[in-house]
Formats: sequence, C-alpha cells, structure tokens
Amino acid sequence: MPITEQSQLVQLGNTCGEIWSSAGKKKSPKVNFTPQEFHDKITNWYKKNKRELPWRLLWEKFKNPYHIWVSEVMLQQTVIKAVIPVYHRFLSTFPSLYDLSCAQEEQVRKAVRGLGYYSRFRRLHAGARKICDQSKHPQINWPKNFQEWKEIPGVGDYTAAAVSSIAFNKPNAVVDGNVERLFCRLWDIRLAPNLPQLKKIFQKINQLLIDQQAPGDYNQGLMEIGQRICLVGEPLCASCPLKSHCISYQKKTYHLAPAPKIKPQPIEINMKLTVIHHKGLFGVLKRPNDAKFLKDIPGFLTELQHGTRYACDGSSQLSSLKKVRTMGTIKHQITKHKINAKVCIAESPRKLRHSFLTWLQAKQVDENLTANLDRKAWQYYLKTVTD
Repeated sequence: MPITEQSQLVQLGNTCGEIWSSAGKKKSPKVNFTPQEFHDKITNWYKKNKRELPWRLLWEKFKNPYHIWVSEVMLQQTVIKAVIPVYHRFLSTFPSLYDLSCAQEEQVRKAVRGLGYYSRFRRLHAGARKICDQSKHPQINWPKNFQEWKEIPGVGDYTAAAVSSIAFNKPNAVVDGNVERLFCRLWDIRLAPNLPQLKKIFQKINQLLIDQQAPGDYNQGLMEIGQRICLVGEPLCASCPLKSHCISYQKKTYHLAPAPKIKPQPIEINMKLTVIHHKGLFGVLKRPNDAKFLKDIPGFLTELQHGTRYACDGSSQLSSLKKVRTMGTIKHQITKHKINAKVCIAESPRKLRHSFLTWLQAKQVDENLTANLDRKAWQYYLKTVTD
C-alpha cells in the first residue's frame, strides 16, 4: 500500500475516533475501507445512476460555472422539485452572468418568487456584479478555488466547496444533511446528525475521502446517495453501494442512527396583512432590504420574540384608512417562525403616495407578489370576497 494512502488511513482512523468520543464510546469505530475504495464506489454509482437535473445537463453541454452557481444558491434549504421550474424561469430571464449583473433588483425578485429566503438572491445579484466588475466583458474572470469563492457575497463554505469542486475540479468536500445522515449510519452514530461538533468531524473525514481526480462527481454522488437511498425513515440499503462498509446495515440499527435532529424552538408570530383598495386598484408595497419579513401586502407584526414590536415601512399610513375589517386568519411557517396572519381589507380615501407603494389592477397583483405568505393572503382575500 502506498505511503500516502497509509497516511490517509491513519488520519481517517484518528478522525473516526473523534466521532466515537463524541458519542461517549471508548472503542473506536472500525474503518473497513480505504479512501480509494470508498470514493470509487461513490463516483461509479454516480456515473450510472445520477439524475438528469437541468443544471447538470447545462453543465455537460456548456461548462458554464454560472449554471452551477445559480443551482447551488437555489437549492439552499429548498427541495429539488420546487427549484426546477424557478431555475428554468431564472435562466430564461437572465441567461448569462452578465445579464444578471445588469438586472434591477425588482427583476431578480420576480424571477425567484415563491422560493423564499430572498436575501440569498440579493447576495447572488451582488456577487454577479462583483465578478463582472472585476472582469472584462464578455470574458468572465471566474473565481476558481475555495478561497476565491469565499470572497464573493453570499458564498459560504458549502457553496464555495460545491461550485469549486463541480465547476473547477477542486478537491473541496461538502457536507450537507444527507451526508451527515449517511455518515452517522456508516459508523452507527446514534447522535443528532446536526450537532456542531459532528459537522466539523464529518468535514474532516469527507476531505480525507474525497476523490482527488473527480471531486465534483464524488460530492454530488455522496449527497445523492443520501437523498435517494439513505432515507430518513426506511433506507433502501439493498441498493446502496456502501452497504458492505456500513455498520448500521450490518447491525440492522439504521432506525437508531442517527438520532432525531435538534430543532430550534419555534417562534410564534402574530401578524396583520392589509389589502388596501382605492377605486378598483390595490396597493402593493415593496419591502426594504432590511425588513424582518419580506412582504408585499402592507402590514405589520404585532408580537415578535421577547415582546418586540416591529412595524414594516409604510404601515404607519394605515391609520388613514377607512372601513378596516378583518376577513380571517391564515397560517404560514418560515423556518422556525410560525406565523398567524390576520388578513384585513381597508379602503383608502385617497391614492396613498409612498416611495415603495404601487397601485395595481386586481389581475396584476398576484404576479407582483414575491413571498408565498403574501400570495396566500391575496388568494384568501379573493376567495373570501367571491364566496
């Protein structure tokens, strides 16, 4: 066995010992594979079984890092099924990095409406402008390695590793929730997979295991095995290329490893959203970038964590409205926030003037609402007035 591989095995064994220590066990887990055996199984499986996702097909055809970067941003805390239609819409609106850099913020918001977590797209937009400002059009001077990507707005460790490995073949390992679950089962670790100390150890292990020659295929393959085979409930162990190395599979303890994730305590929020109308027109309010929740229908939060009151820009003008009445309540959840939103209707005696307020016809409102919360409130209003 080559010295370099022997050295890797020693490091791998020591790092696995850190996992065992975190789990409160004295005996270190068995490492019954070499890094090459492990990553070969991952990359071979990926080449035969990978899903033909739009960003992968575009990458294979054009080798444009833009297609990979946009997909990685959209996939943050968002399922693939929800991302695909928005991804197509986004690229038809902004087919190149240069097109995105020249766009107005409102255009970007409309292109990604419905996905949530809109701050990530503001940062994507800012990142596109930074890269284009540093480049000579039409030749883009792309960041290539992990550190260069970390200098781009909104790009953290995960995105920097993913884009640099897939688009530039840099051996930077990624660890997401799927990888955490898979590694917990691989070594029968019965702890919450999102424990901060485990994340650091898993990152070290994965960096030792990554395929130096095909890091992008390895990263995508490992995550896809976690997503499609090493499922949260009943894993499809018979189809797993790693089952011969998996301690949970051998012990039939996959239902115990990992333990349930640590979930943040939910925050209950009471909110009021007011549909303003004036002579057949409806007021839609664009939120400033620092708004606590991005909303388009004028409103305010009445109870936030620790009793804090937070009023959205423009809500002070609601005092001038007439015939204000509550139509009902809708429920919505954004990460740890559980929202109870009263949907109100109010008549404006005059066409309120505000730098963020736009008056639209009813048929124009839905297409100009960005957040799902507002679209839900608008649909509730339409249903209520027609019933």
